[in-house]
Amino acid sequence: MASPERGHSSSSDRVNVDHPPFSRAFVVCSKSNTEEEIRACFAPFGCIEDIWMVKDRMTKENKGICYVKFDKASSAALAIENLDGKVLGVDQKPIKVIFIYVYRSCYYCSFIGFCELSGNCFGSPLQHS
Repeated sequence: MASPERGHSSSSDRVNVDHPPFSRAFVVCSKSNTEEEIRACFAPFGCIEDIWMVKDRMTKENKGICYVKFDKASSAALAIENLDGKVLGVDQKPIKVIFIYVYRSCYYCSFIGFCELSGNCFGSPLQHS
């Protein structure tokens, strides 16, 4: 499923990130990696529902991070297990791939915590109950 440009999308055109739980991967990659390269790298591990390449709002340049949404948590786990630390494309910098999960409306990954809605929340999930 091709995703709309995320910078200005409404919640109605986004894939349901809550279902199934743990079906999304957070990827730290090179700014030069494209959605097509990410899709080709992750597709062997399962059906990809959505890829969100995070881009700078002003320049539309890739920020070097993206989210990959699978239809199954097991596909995401397999991709994370096999791709974390691998080199993607011509860039020799290894990618970092980790789980991300949703707690209510705030997103916390197993590596860092942040709030996608406010952009300034770095607390624990317990602070959001």
